[in-house]
Amino acid sequence: MGMIVAANNTKLAIAGVNIGKLKTLGFSHARETKEVTTIDSDSHWGGWKEYVAGIKGGTSITGTLLYTPDAASHLYANGGLLGDLACWNLLTNGDFAGAVGATTCYGWTETGNVDVHVLSRTFAINGGTSFYWEEASGGATQGFRQQVTLEGGETYYASLWYYCIATDGAANGANWSLTGSETGLFHTDFFSGTSQWTRVTKSFTAVDPGETLTFFFGGNTKNGTNHGTFVDGAMLVKSSVLTDFHASDQEMQTFTITLPEADGGSCTVSGMARLTKFDTKAQTGEILEADFELITSGTVTFSYNVT
Repeated sequence: MGMIVAANNTKLAIAGVNIGKLKTLGFSHARETKEVTTIDSDSHWGGWKEYVAGIKGGTSITGTLLYTPDAASHLYANGGLLGDLACWNLLTNGDFAGAVGATTCYGWTETGNVDVHVLSRTFAINGGTSFYWEEASGGATQGFRQQVTLEGGETYYASLWYYCIATDGAANGANWSLTGSETGLFHTDFFSGTSQWTRVTKSFTAVDPGETLTFFFGGNTKNGTNHGTFVDGAMLVKSSVLTDFHASDQEMQTFTITLPEADGGSCTVSGMARLTKFDTKAQTGEILEADFELITSGTVTFSYNVT
């Protein structure tokens, strides 16, 4: 991969926001061209075609960025790109994606024998589906779980959204709990049957290296059919800051790199990419410097603006 010194006033925008100016810029591999011919001469007479330059999806775009904290403030906000980068959701399928009507949900294991459990589109806070269950009498430990191995000494934030229509109350009712393989049960929230989306959260520090955390929801609902509980947006992140929900598949963002040309025009590189690295360096005055990496997805194109 070649690294070049970026022309003065070369800019990087992520998610539609200008972040700063590029000091250096490089592409890992895989340049390609795309045919855009509108009028093609007869190939028998040595015809011609028109192409525009581009790079293939999966290319690594790296460089050094000069920026101010204010210009990049959205990176640090709850749910911002850097927040997501530092704390990927460690749970699998935290948005309970799947086919509506399915009675199993990828990533989640049933504990006990729950009366009714189904992927639903009736209520959902993240994406198209949520997970719904009803349980008459099995108790607080009947439900669904997922297990994650923790790193000792690290701080974590766990959270879950629920929509509870009716519950059996404390002791046996609909709930969410966190249990460590070494520390045992250390947190439980019993839900309120308010028929509105509510988020429960818990911050904790893992003590034992390699301890297994069980993330659980379940328990008795009340009043029979159509009076159960929906859950959505399950999240476990290695962070001391609570962020907006994000799935474990690291969502792509739009990006644009604008390179000024000597003739007064500009070249724009744009597409979809995931920010996978953002390492800040020592601050010089009000300007910060950071090394970054974007991994592209799909078609990345070059366009030229001539003045």
